[in-house]
Amino acid sequence: MRCLTLEGSRVMDRYYWRTFRLEKQGATEKEAKNDTVVRYWEKIANILTPISKFYCSETCLKVVNDALQIHGGSGYTEDYDISRIYRDARITTIYDGTSQIQINACIGGITSGLTHSFGEYISELVNQSNFSLTHKLFREFQELVFLYKSFSKKKIRICTQKKSFLLVPDF
Repeated sequence: MRCLTLEGSRVMDRYYWRTFRLEKQGATEKEAKNDTVVRYWEKIANILTPISKFYCSETCLKVVNDALQIHGGSGYTEDYDISRIYRDARITTIYDGTSQIQINACIGGITSGLTHSFGEYISELVNQSNFSLTHKLFREFQELVFLYKSFSKKKIRICTQKKSFLLVPDF
């Protein structure tokens, strides 16, 4: 998950760099947004952004929750700053959209995007890797996406609600 967050940052950098360069060369904002390369990076960023938001907000909440445990029950009182920090961390998952919304955005983007830009992008990254486990995991991931696409919308909703906690990193 951490690697995907970093990759999302790199993709956003490429998106903004290309847009900035085009505008610096005299392109209008509309022309820059319609550029093929800019649109490519935007599609990739639209899939990786929910993953980054989910990971960061859930990790923040996990770290603060562990810090709260150090203080025991008194950590919830106003005597310690950790109570405010916990509230701030908890609200982060709400401000950024609930974790469930981020999961749904990510799954929708991945299942629809694997046939287009995102699939090509991930394939390119996997092909650059010499690690055989990466190739094996990617093939298994493609099988999962195929299986997911074969489900009905009702079954997808039920499975997502039951299994979304599995995406939360376990430290």
